[in-house]
Amino acid sequence: MASTVRRKFDIEFKRRIVNEILSGEKTIGEVCREHSLAFAVVSAWKAKELNQELIDKPSFREKQLEKEVKKLLEKVGELTIANDLLKKLNTLSRWKKRSDGCVYTGTILKQKREF
Repeated sequence: MASTVRRKFDIEFKRRIVNEILSGEKTIGEVCREHSLAFAVVSAWKAKELNQELIDKPSFREKQLEKEVKKLLEKVGELTIANDLLKKLNTLSRWKKRSDGCVYTGTILKQKREF
Protein backbone atom coordinates (compact mmCIF):
# COMPACT_ATOMS: atom_id res chain seq x y z
CA MET A 1 0.00 0.00 0.00
CA ALA A 2 1.53 3.30 -1.08
CA SER A 3 1.42 6.15 1.38
CA THR A 4 0.20 9.52 0.25
CA VAL A 5 2.38 12.56 0.68
CA ARG A 6 0.67 15.50 2.34
CA ARG A 7 1.26 18.76 0.58
CA LYS A 8 2.06 21.79 2.66
CA PHE A 9 1.12 25.27 1.58
CA ASP A 10 2.61 28.47 2.87
CA ILE A 11 0.44 31.15 4.39
CA GLU A 12 0.78 33.49 1.38
CA PHE A 13 -0.63 30.84 -0.97
CA LYS A 14 -3.57 30.17 1.33
CA ARG A 15 -4.35 33.87 1.62
CA ARG A 16 -4.10 34.37 -2.15
CA ILE A 17 -6.54 31.51 -2.74
CA VAL A 18 -8.99 32.84 -0.15
CA ASN A 19 -8.74 36.39 -1.52
CA GLU A 20 -9.59 35.09 -5.02
CA ILE A 21 -12.72 33.50 -3.57
CA LEU A 22 -13.73 36.47 -1.41
CA SER A 23 -13.21 38.97 -4.22
CA GLY A 24 -15.52 36.96 -6.45
CA GLU A 25 -12.88 36.28 -9.12
CA LYS A 26 -13.37 32.54 -8.75
CA THR A 27 -15.62 30.13 -6.93
CA ILE A 28 -14.40 27.58 -4.44
CA GLY A 29 -14.97 24.84 -6.98
CA GLU A 30 -12.88 26.59 -9.64
CA VAL A 31 -10.00 27.13 -7.22
CA CYS A 32 -10.17 23.50 -6.10
CA ARG A 33 -10.03 22.19 -9.67
CA GLU A 34 -7.29 24.61 -10.70
CA HIS A 35 -4.97 23.72 -7.82
CA SER A 36 -6.12 20.13 -7.18
CA LEU A 37 -7.32 20.95 -3.68
CA ALA A 38 -10.11 19.41 -1.67
CA PHE A 39 -13.24 21.51 -1.20
CA ALA A 40 -13.11 21.00 2.57
CA VAL A 41 -9.52 22.26 2.76
CA VAL A 42 -10.26 25.47 0.90
CA SER A 43 -13.46 25.99 2.91
CA ALA A 44 -11.47 25.60 6.13
CA TRP A 45 -8.91 28.15 4.93
CA LYS A 46 -11.72 30.56 4.08
CA ALA A 47 -13.37 30.14 7.49
CA LYS A 48 -10.07 30.64 9.28
CA GLU A 49 -9.27 33.76 7.25
CA LEU A 50 -12.68 35.24 8.02
CA ASN A 51 -12.12 34.57 11.76
CA GLN A 52 -8.55 35.89 11.47
CA GLU A 53 -7.20 32.51 12.57
CA LEU A 54 -5.21 31.78 9.41
CA ILE A 55 -1.72 32.05 10.86
CA ASP A 56 1.65 30.68 9.89
CA LYS A 57 2.73 27.93 12.28
CA PRO A 58 6.42 27.23 12.80
CA SER A 59 7.73 24.10 11.16
CA PHE A 60 9.02 21.09 13.09
CA ARG A 61 12.60 22.15 12.36
CA GLU A 62 11.94 25.68 13.62
CA LYS A 63 10.46 24.28 16.84
CA GLN A 64 13.51 22.03 17.22
CA LEU A 65 15.87 24.96 16.75
CA GLU A 66 13.94 27.09 19.25
CA LYS A 67 14.28 24.34 21.87
CA GLU A 68 18.00 24.06 21.15
CA VAL A 69 18.47 27.83 21.46
CA LYS A 70 16.59 27.83 24.78
CA LYS A 71 18.78 25.01 26.09
CA LEU A 72 21.96 26.78 24.99
CA LEU A 73 20.86 30.07 26.58
CA GLU A 74 20.24 28.26 29.87
CA LYS A 75 23.72 26.72 29.64
CA VAL A 76 25.28 30.13 28.92
CA GLY A 77 23.51 31.50 32.01
CA GLU A 78 24.83 28.66 34.17
CA LEU A 79 28.36 29.09 32.86
CA THR A 80 28.22 32.86 33.38
CA ILE A 81 27.23 32.38 37.01
CA ALA A 82 29.97 29.79 37.51
CA ASN A 83 32.54 32.07 35.86
CA ASP A 84 31.54 35.02 38.07
CA LEU A 85 31.81 32.84 41.17
CA LEU A 86 35.26 31.61 40.16
CA LYS A 87 36.44 35.18 39.59
CA LYS A 88 35.25 36.16 43.06
CA LEU A 89 36.94 33.13 44.61
CA ASN A 90 40.15 33.91 42.74
CA THR A 91 40.13 37.49 44.00
CA LEU A 92 39.42 36.31 47.55
CA SER A 93 42.23 33.73 47.46
CA ARG A 94 44.72 36.34 46.17
CA TRP A 95 43.66 38.73 48.93
CA LYS A 96 44.04 35.97 51.54
CA LYS A 97 47.50 34.98 50.25
CA ARG A 98 48.65 38.61 50.47
CA SER A 99 47.41 39.01 54.03
CA ASP A 100 48.95 35.68 55.16
CA GLY A 101 52.32 36.58 53.65
CA CYS A 102 52.62 39.78 55.63
CA VAL A 103 55.56 39.80 58.06
CA TYR A 104 53.82 41.85 60.73
CA THR A 105 50.41 40.41 61.42
CA GLY A 106 48.49 40.99 64.61
CA THR A 107 49.55 37.61 66.01
CA ILE A 108 53.24 38.19 65.35
CA LEU A 109 53.13 41.67 66.93
CA LYS A 110 51.46 40.24 70.03
CA GLN A 111 54.13 37.54 70.30
CA LYS A 112 56.94 40.13 70.00
CA ARG A 113 55.48 42.21 72.83
CA GLU A 114 55.48 39.22 75.15
CA PHE A 115 59.24 38.76 74.75
